[in-house]
Amino acid sequence: GQVKIIKIDQDNNQVKLEGVEFEVLDENDNVLEKITTDKNGEALTSRYPIRDFEKIKIRESKTLETYVLSNEVKTVTLKENEIETVIFQNEKKKAQIRVIKVDQDNNEILLDGVTFDVINNAGEIVDTIVTGSDGIATTKRIPIDSEYTIIERKTKKEYKLTKETQTVTLEPVSYTHLRAH
Repeated sequence: GQVKIIKIDQDNNQVKLEGVEFEVLDENDNVLEKITTDKNGEALTSRYPIRDFEKIKIRESKTLETYVLSNEVKTVTLKENEIETVIFQNEKKKAQIRVIKVDQDNNEILLDGVTFDVINNAGEIVDTIVTGSDGIATTKRIPIDSEYTIIERKTKKEYKLTKETQTVTLEPVSYTHLRAH
């Protein structure tokens, strides 16, 4: 019997992940082999004799830098002359952007009610955020493998809308702070 692993992006199942390493284990957790997904996000184990290996376990051992390593272990019952398929999903690493809106002439004055759009590389608005009474607006958790542009869309009536945009590249597990004037 044999097992085929298919590795996909958790948020977009059409995205197949190449270069993810898996360990194939016996029932006593001994590593039998390591296999790596190809450009189709697939990896195939060796063929195992069912008399010796009724079940094998599959565990992710290395993933791509922008993804969270899966801690899921899947146990597969082998069937004679058949390829069993297992699917593993990975979540992209995510982070947040925090914008702090202040008066241009006096940075001590924090502005509430200012709206910003957060736009990814593809030009899509991934979040719209509004500053609170503390002058701070924070995005939801967004994937780190994109550059984001922050654009002010609406401001307080006594202020002029700024044409300035800021571009941010997120790092794993980080808050990126922007001070907007």
